[in-house]
Amino acid sequence: MKKNDFGKENFARALKKLEQFLAEPIRSEREQAGIIQAFEFCFETTWKTLQKRAHAEKLAIASPKKAFEFALQAGFINPSEEGLWVQMLEDRNLTTHTYEETLAKAIADRVPMYFKLMSDLIGKI
Repeated sequence: MKKNDFGKENFARALKKLEQFLAEPIRSEREQAGIIQAFEFCFETTWKTLQKRAHAEKLAIASPKKAFEFALQAGFINPSEEGLWVQMLEDRNLTTHTYEETLAKAIADRVPMYFKLMSDLIGKI
């Protein structure tokens, strides 16, 4: 990792891959599953990047929820978007523990919004 990178290179690569997935319409369950998997990977790199950024400030962050709280306090996340970040965390938790077709479609439909939130965040870290 480069000095002061905080994992942003991995985060940027994950966002780029998700952007590529989102560029095409979802035509099948398989493509929907790919979008959800790319979202999961982006989510993980997002909170891990925040964790590394917090560590640089001598703060210990052990969970995605705490990472997003740190980002909110640090001004990386707009307070008006806090509810969307909470929803993203809840959706991520749902995608890893269950698979239900209606729920998967609803989450896949929200992924473009989450992509925008994560894209906005990377420039602020």
